[in-house]
Amino acid sequence: MIFWLLLLLVVGVLLIAQGTVSVFGLTDASISSAAPISDTKTVHRYTFELTQTGTVVAGKAGRINYSSGTLLEVTAAITEAQATGNYAVTVDLKKSTGGGAFASVLSSTLTLNSGNTLYVPVLATINTSSLIASDILLIVVTVSGNSGAQAQGLAVTVTLSENP
Repeated sequence: MIFWLLLLLVVGVLLIAQGTVSVFGLTDASISSAAPISDTKTVHRYTFELTQTGTVVAGKAGRINYSSGTLLEVTAAITEAQATGNYAVTVDLKKSTGGGAFASVLSSTLTLNSGNTLYVPVLATINTSSLIASDILLIVVTVSGNSGAQAQGLAVTVTLSENP
């Protein structure tokens, strides 16, 4: 004998005119092409990047955040040749709110040097993850060292979600 248990808690209105909803959530087949879900009702995930080829130099890349959201991940990797000696690449992510001064959102900057492995991304620890409308995010890259060779090739990726 098979027993089915259905537990349904609805706060608000539940209307299913036609179709099915899997226990795993909505699928493409669950959404009619004649009545798609508006983009104002979905969470958007974005990435923005700073990439360099050749010898890594100091640089910046910015993005204006259009709505509130959450900073999810910051990673950086050397992509062509690892630094040697005391050369290093430092990556920071800074945020300005309401025209204020830029301040780091990381617990500490990412440092890529001869101790890192080529092509292996380094994950930053995020200290301030909340974003509000009109925040400006800025990837800041600095270089240092005077002995050996500077790293070549850099990829920095910032991933965030924006609320509808």
